[in-house]
Amino acid sequence: MPEVKAFDLVDFDLTNDGDFLVAFARLNEIDHDKDVTFPGAVPKGRIVPVSDYGHTSWPERGARLPTGKALLSEDGDLALAKGGFFLKTTQGANAYETVKAMGDVQQWSYGFDVMDFEPKPKSHPGARRGLKALDIHEISPVLLGAGKNTATLAIKELDDDLLAGSFLEQADRVLAAAKDLNVRESEIIDLRLKEGRKISADRRKRLEDFLATMQSLVENTETLLAETEVAPKEPQTGKSRLLAAQAELRAELVSRGYGLGLLTPQQ
Repeated sequence: MPEVKAFDLVDFDLTNDGDFLVAFARLNEIDHDKDVTFPGAVPKGRIVPVSDYGHTSWPERGARLPTGKALLSEDGDLALAKGGFFLKTTQGANAYETVKAMGDVQQWSYGFDVMDFEPKPKSHPGARRGLKALDIHEISPVLLGAGKNTATLAIKELDDDLLAGSFLEQADRVLAAAKDLNVRESEIIDLRLKEGRKISADRRKRLEDFLATMQSLVENTETLLAETEVAPKEPQTGKSRLLAAQAELRAELVSRGYGLGLLTPQQ
């Protein structure tokens, strides 16, 4: 069986249709096997099968049917796989539900053969190999390795009914999602600052669009609240209470026939 690798940090987006985009490896960084994968090592444009959980589609691990397929590419310091699960098959639907439920307690791994490498590359002291060309055969979700501090970022099922119902019902669902997103974004910020990781131009553009939409939403909500705000009653001071009492007393005297000048009954 070819070598396999799983990485500590995996960016993963999953939709209701079973489509996904997963970052399954990081480039230019020494991994747990003391290897560093150089940019260009991933066979870009290759379509590979998605193995059943734990690489169990390999003959040595059970020869289970593939659960999907994906197209390989690179983006900055990440190796990406964009594809989908075979939801019309039992194994594909099961894999999709398992991956969705596992969330941040899983990794993504890939099986490969080394086609070209540099022993102990000077550019990365401490690395045993610099992987320059890989023959990647498949990718697979896997359980976490023992003793590894791992995380999966941004795994979320997209809710097709997010905008259903009344405006306030939509607002409640968006608010709940926003609170969850805020926590997740804080975790991502901490990880990227800790590791000095940058984001790709595509992801930056998507975040800028997201920010502009959120700012517009805030402005519209502020406008709605301002235009429908009930004017608060002015608090009564001691003087205003006295004037109000005097006016009430005068009205009562007039109703009883007294002249306000001399406070005597009118003739």
